[in-house]
Amino acid sequence: RRADSTDAVATFLTRRFGIAGGLAWLGVLTFGVVSEQLKTRREVREARENTKDVANAKEVTTASGLRYTDLRVGGGEVPRNGYLLAANLVATIDGTGDVVLDTRRTNRQVIFTFGKPQGPFTRGVMEAVGSMRQGGRRIVLVPPELGFGDEEVRLQDGTVPAGATVRYDLELTRVSVPPS
Repeated sequence: RRADSTDAVATFLTRRFGIAGGLAWLGVLTFGVVSEQLKTRREVREARENTKDVANAKEVTTASGLRYTDLRVGGGEVPRNGYLLAANLVATIDGTGDVVLDTRRTNRQVIFTFGKPQGPFTRGVMEAVGSMRQGGRRIVLVPPELGFGDEEVRLQDGTVPAGATVRYDLELTRVSVPPS
């Protein structure tokens, strides 16, 4: 006879020990869920408490030519390849100030997978985000060779001209492990 349940452990415990066995297994599962929620709340609280604003911020230039200035150093998780990230960002054309993307205006964060350049998240942005922590905010200047290159690209609020340096005001609001 086939078991009525797809949970082999619950079936075994209930048949072996009756309702008490099934309730014991339910307790084990509940403990796992509650402990995971407590762990998540602790991580969020620690990230918020460890986030610090930067006074007298200095511009950093990487070997690739990317330039950034930290406005706030996050206290949370560091992005890893494949992690899901949520960010607020305002992208403008350096020199003209033309806004090509503004998630703060629409109040809709951008969700993306770290390590996979797509849309406004070019190689330069991925490089900048890679050294941030959840809760951090920085101004990033992405040169054309790390950005959109010699292509004209249409984003949500405007067009990035070919060969343009793009200035991002980037705030990393969430770093999380992707669902399995």
